Order: sequence, then structure tokens, then C-alpha cells
Amino acid sequence: MPSFQADEPHKQVIDTQGEINHDPKGAKITQRQVEAKNKELSQKRSAEIKAKTASAPTQWSSYPQESLDSPMKAQTTGT
Repeated sequence: MPSFQADEPHKQVIDTQGEINHDPKGAKITQRQVEAKNKELSQKRSAEIKAKTASAPTQWSSYPQESLDSPMKAQTTGT
């Protein structure tokens, strides 16, 4: 991916109000394509995590007590 290097970076920041008023150039992908790719990658990451944690307990912690059993039991997911 090509990078942008301003000849006068300080002037560039002032002129664009900290890049707020700057139209990006060179983007070859639309916002709709970005959103679709984000959704695709999100589903892929979710599937990877579920595959690795399917048989692992999902409870973060269970504090042992001397007189009572812990009110929470570790759960495992069946997906």
C-alpha cells in the first residue's frame, strides 16, 4: 500500500485542520465493501474462537468457599 508523505507536514496539518478537512485519495474500496469484509472477518474470527473454546469452561472465575459450594458452576458451550 503506498504511503503519503507531505512535503511540509506542519503546514499540511494546519491546512487540513488536523486532517479533519482532507479528502482521502487513492482508496480502491467502497465503504460497503469495507463493511462486508469486516463482517466476513468477524464471522471467521468468531468461528475460530468457538472451535478452540467449545469444550472449555466459560466462567471467568469461581471463588472457593469453606462452608458453601460456589454458587456458580463452570459452564461449557455445546457449539
